[in-house]
Amino acid sequence: MKKVIIAFVSGVVISMSSVAVAATQFNVSLFPSEFIFNGVNKPVPSEYEVFNYNGHVYVPIRYVTESMGATVGFTASPDNKPNQISIDYKAVSKNSDNPSGYADSEKNKRLIS
Repeated sequence: MKKVIIAFVSGVVISMSSVAVAATQFNVSLFPSEFIFNGVNKPVPSEYEVFNYNGHVYVPIRYVTESMGATVGFTASPDNKPNQISIDYKAVSKNSDNPSGYADSEKNKRLIS
């Protein structure tokens, strides 16, 4: 009887651990894509992948932002705080509609006020 109880408990433990592992996996599908920047078709380099998860397309942020003339930075935060991803746009021509020279209109609003 002792062996039956040990076998039953072992089976329950193994079953529960497989449920915990399955909860951390994602079901994504590759999403073959090409990018067009200002009318110029740029295929995605082989080191990057575009994928679909729950009806949302995820793109490689570094490839996209650098193709648009921006720089990307990453800072791993210690102590379980959120990591930081920064995107900085290069200056574009200044005019009366864009006095800061930044392509991002939200950044314009912050700089003007």
